[in-house]
Amino acid sequence: MPEESLVPLGFTPNESAVYVQLVRGGSQTGYAVAKALGKPAAQVYAVLESLKQKSAVLGGANDPRVWKAVERDVLLGQLEQSFAARREHAESLLRQLERDSPDEEVFRLSTAEQVWSRTRVMLAAATSSAVLDCFPGPLRMLLDDIEEAAARGVSIGVIRYEPEPTPRGTETSRSPTAGEVQKAIPGAILQCAVDGLQYLAALFAPSGELQTGFWTESLLVAGLGHNGLATEFGYTRLAALAEAGASAEELRDVQRAVAPLLWRATPGFRALGTIDPLHTPPSW
Repeated sequence: MPEESLVPLGFTPNESAVYVQLVRGGSQTGYAVAKALGKPAAQVYAVLESLKQKSAVLGGANDPRVWKAVERDVLLGQLEQSFAARREHAESLLRQLERDSPDEEVFRLSTAEQVWSRTRVMLAAATSSAVLDCFPGPLRMLLDDIEEAAARGVSIGVIRYEPEPTPRGTETSRSPTAGEVQKAIPGAILQCAVDGLQYLAALFAPSGELQTGFWTESLLVAGLGHNGLATEFGYTRLAALAEAGASAEELRDVQRAVAPLLWRATPGFRALGTIDPLHTPPSW
């Protein structure tokens, strides 16, 4: 209902109802608005003053009893600017509270929206490599984010289950048993590992609702997840080539493609202190 349209944007139900009445009926006195809404005049006068403070209504210059709703585009533009300013302020304050060290806990994700937003944040933060295991639905959802990361120079490997879509700028691999895997697992799977620093896994129901999911920035758990995905990526590439009777040179091409994706090539692996940070990762 129009009377409820502004409540999610920070208006009270009464403020939203009064604004909508002014839009619907044009310029009116506070008394006329109160009569139309069946509310006490004193209450409506107070709401009009509140709306004035929010720059949502204009008071008459010649007759202060008359009120006019600010045009829809103007109001929504003001709300957008106000939200952006508050968001920037909150981001600045919250950034000061953030810890530099990763949290070693594994956290459960509760909704599909949490999975999509978290995965997008991970891909946007990637600096070295990302490896994903994506059923067709999740791959389509994340296609733009994957391609944007690849365009920044991030090495990306994608294990996919259908010929399309194929993210531009990435290395992709499709297992010869992709069809069997999809039949065996109803719904959809998504796994994403970034830089050996973060790892996410999720299982969606056929309806698209999240069945289970988790995310971690534990260096060990994220690293092992990254290593598993990179190894699976290389295996599916080699399995497909072996089935097609690939040459030794084609197999070496797989070796070169997978090397940047391996855990030991990531910032997360170096952060564990197991190798010299300046050491060039060996060939796979």
